[in-house]
Amino acid sequence: MIFKERPSFDMFKAIVTANPKIKQYRISPGFIKYLAQRTLLFAEDNGITFISSNIRQGRPDKYTNAERQQIKNSKRTAKEISKMRGIPLRTVYFIKGGY
Repeated sequence: MIFKERPSFDMFKAIVTANPKIKQYRISPGFIKYLAQRTLLFAEDNGITFISSNIRQGRPDKYTNAERQQIKNSKRTAKEISKMRGIPLRTVYFIKGGY
């Protein structure tokens, strides 16, 4: 079962009692640190483990980390990089940290 929202203790307890055979729950990495302590203790007592899934919210990255690193380390001006790569000038400034 996958959680895309942080479950409250009561909601989690109802899900677990309705589905006692499920022992692994996938949860978004950001939600794990915000789960209530009693939710975690309840899960531990019932032998339930949480698996951090790689569900990423938002728009996917247009440029890879390698491309970003090349732009950051480039000795050329932002305008030259923009013309060479066909990237908007504003994006080059953003990647270089010029804002």
